[in-house]
Amino acid sequence: MQRFVSTASVLFGIIVSTVFSAEVVVAPTPYTGAFKNPLKGFRGGQEYGTVNQMYIGWNEVESAASDGVDKIISVCNQKWSGYETRNLKVAPRIWGEYPGRPNAWPSDLTPNYTSAAFIDRMKKLIAKLGQAWNNDPRVAWVQTGIEGPWGEQAQFEQGGSFYLSPFQTAMCQAYHDVFPNKLLVYRHATTCTHQDGVYWDSWGCGGQAFWYTNMGDQWKKPNVMEGEISYDYCPPVHTSPTEDVADTIGVTKLCEIARWFHSQAVGWISGYAVGASTARGAAMLQQTLGYRFVIDTVRYSGSVAPGESLSVSFGVTNIGAAQFIYPWPVEVSLCNPSTKQPVWKATVPNLDIRQWLPGDKWDYDAQNNQYKTHKYLVPPVKNRVSAKFAIAASMAAGEYVLALAILDPAGMLPCARFAIANYWNGGRHPIGKVGVGVTVANPQLDASQFNDLKADNSLHYSLTGPTSIGGARSVSQSRAPFVWQQTQAGLKFSVPAAGDFEAQLMELDGRVVASAQGVAAPAERVRMAGPRSGIYLLSVKTSAGASLQKIVMR
Repeated sequence: MQRFVSTASVLFGIIVSTVFSAEVVVAPTPYTGAFKNPLKGFRGGQEYGTVNQMYIGWNEVESAASDGVDKIISVCNQKWSGYETRNLKVAPRIWGEYPGRPNAWPSDLTPNYTSAAFIDRMKKLIAKLGQAWNNDPRVAWVQTGIEGPWGEQAQFEQGGSFYLSPFQTAMCQAYHDVFPNKLLVYRHATTCTHQDGVYWDSWGCGGQAFWYTNMGDQWKKPNVMEGEISYDYCPPVHTSPTEDVADTIGVTKLCEIARWFHSQAVGWISGYAVGASTARGAAMLQQTLGYRFVIDTVRYSGSVAPGESLSVSFGVTNIGAAQFIYPWPVEVSLCNPSTKQPVWKATVPNLDIRQWLPGDKWDYDAQNNQYKTHKYLVPPVKNRVSAKFAIAASMAAGEYVLALAILDPAGMLPCARFAIANYWNGGRHPIGKVGVGVTVANPQLDASQFNDLKADNSLHYSLTGPTSIGGARSVSQSRAPFVWQQTQAGLKFSVPAAGDFEAQLMELDGRVVASAQGVAAPAERVRMAGPRSGIYLLSVKTSAGASLQKIVMR
């Protein structure tokens, strides 16, 4: 195997070293600013928002019991038009009562939360919502709503205490039955025996903190912990969004609340006026909310022969307030240095980024509403990711750029980013040069060619791609056959036709656990890393068509 001469150098904060071997070690420079990232941050707003909370009146999607799922889909398609092109998602909430507005109950329904007929109708509505939203990649999570003014589920509170009712028990089970692929949030942590997430509609209100102090590890399931600052009831600092964001001392308190509550997102405050006076405070809160993945080092094979394995490993720490909430795949790719587009790519097998947890137990005195040491009593840990990838024997020799990306399964497109300065517009993080069949004299990249994370507004996902968050698939079936065989590291399979191919190994619910893409020679057997046991779907697409087979790995 080709060995590099021992070198060590620094260029624009990137440290690359090789110690008389083919392994390259890169320490990316952390990105210190705030930027948009999906499923986290300000809920709505002009500057950082990627999740919009949306109130939808019950009678907008069902004006009579005879209305079907198609009406829900039609209304939502109109409301969420273009979301995928802007990398936006939505947290919808159905409501029937909204103070200051006409009620939104269907014309053939008399609201009565204790009525068996009302509960039955509610359950049927939720069943339709599940059919419409469970596999819609535009839906980030579902605010369960329905009950009480604004759908805030305060109908069954008495004197600040909360009690379960038959209505809420039925509502919880109805949602749980039809939303296996979406996370659900309720006003109170104890509304549902399934221990789902929480939307705190008076987020940060010190007088309500006791509601959420005994949740333990419920946030880790994973769950969504979100809400909005109630400026007309119990704001934790100031009485308007702009005042809050402009006051960095006050923002520091909001960041502490976010870390204690493990908040993915916060709303209402997102209506702050964007400008110089709010820039620093907005960045502070955006950096804190949700996940923030920082890579310290990447190690990889500096050169590899066609048909051999490329080794890649990296360490990543989540320094944000919450975890990532869905099992999105991490892509490793070899890109053309000129076009910056992948020539080969695959996903890391057996990786669940939901396990990249933040710190826990922010030092908070709930009884006196005081933050003490301003740190996690359980600090975040560094996660080590390692994988080997088979490079196609037919891959052209040359120099490529190794890149990492987090893919939205809706189209398998780069949509979430690491907080490192190594970045190209479009969502991929270039790490260093790799030689395929050749020796690379200097694996360093020129950092002046990197792009700014915050400035990139090109990210998007697809409504018609191969998979979605919840695993919905759209695979054109054909009779182009392929043969597969299990290997010690995964599997190998024949490609129906020579040329470009794309393969995905999926759970039965459609979640992608491994993938490969490249150019296959005639009769070539392609290798793909993957799990060693289980029942999966293997999709192979070429110019000749696509095949989908159920396979059993033992």
